[in-house]
Amino acid sequence: MKVSFFLILFFLFNILFSKAVVVNPGKPLNPEAGKVIKLKKVYEISGEAEDYVLIKPYKLDLAANGVMLISDHKQLLLFTPAGKFIKNLYKQGQGPGEMHRRISAAISGDRIYIHVPILRKLIISDLNGKLLKEKKVEMHELVGKIGERFLFRRSNLSDLRSEYLRKRRRNTGGSTFYALKNTFLFYSLSTGEEKIVGEFPSKHLLSNSVTPMERMKFRLYKDKLLLTHTGEYLVKIVDLKNGGIKQFSRQYKRVENTSPSKNRRKYIQDIKSLHVFKKHIWVKTSTEDPEKGYLFDVFDFDGRYIDAFYLGSKGYISKIDGDFIYLTRKDEDYNFYIVKYKVLDYHKSAK
Repeated sequence: MKVSFFLILFFLFNILFSKAVVVNPGKPLNPEAGKVIKLKKVYEISGEAEDYVLIKPYKLDLAANGVMLISDHKQLLLFTPAGKFIKNLYKQGQGPGEMHRRISAAISGDRIYIHVPILRKLIISDLNGKLLKEKKVEMHELVGKIGERFLFRRSNLSDLRSEYLRKRRRNTGGSTFYALKNTFLFYSLSTGEEKIVGEFPSKHLLSNSVTPMERMKFRLYKDKLLLTHTGEYLVKIVDLKNGGIKQFSRQYKRVENTSPSKNRRKYIQDIKSLHVFKKHIWVKTSTEDPEKGYLFDVFDFDGRYIDAFYLGSKGYISKIDGDFIYLTRKDEDYNFYIVKYKVLDYHKSAK
């Protein structure tokens, strides 16, 4: 099986610099870790209403005044702080203020920034959706805005897909590992200047299709970028203000992948998502209890494994805001809906 030169360099890099990783033991500092935290329901956003239907919501953002923006399939839905629908900002097309296919949106101050990668543009509007400006931007995904700087992610996924199509046309058999290059960079709208923050590859398999063997997971928190890009347990904190990267992990029993897929990974990816609550990093792991739900590990920003808990509620966290979390869930008919909860008894972790 052929392995790309870039992937070999990546493995060598991790071996050479593995000493820089803070490796925690398998148990957290808090002796009472492993409890189910209590949640109080605040309100629910229905998955189906007169003016919209939640198809596959993939991002939720909040303005300072509590206005909520939900990115969905060909929808950009605006809600009041109380969860009441306002309007759909998504306009299909290629003209000014119009969008096409998947978008990435973020709120900063009193502006909404909507990146449309296939149209290579960034739409800037007010919180009511009124178009203010458009700029040409050739990136893959808008991550967020820090001060006056825009953070984007760029990848070489299109190159991998092109290589896959070439393999099919040539009818060349076998499977090949390639590294998807996830490059994070600051971009200036006024000058077009790019400043690379870092490149974090994830392994993909080119066989009967382009299959991700490792998935990039990231979360922007103030001037820090939290990410994981390997199958095994490893978290990185990128300091976007001062530079530098902290890395930490813990001893972790991996969960075997029982999927019948031919190209399945031996293990499920250890980390499913990353979040920040009360200045603590929540790591959603692949460990799942039938009654309690998924296990969340808790770290401080120094990389210490201080606590662990079960959320006790199905669904995935779309947003955390103060004492509140927003869970995207599915009903018995697999229809999406969103619930806002208040966290009542988040345990203060061991010092």
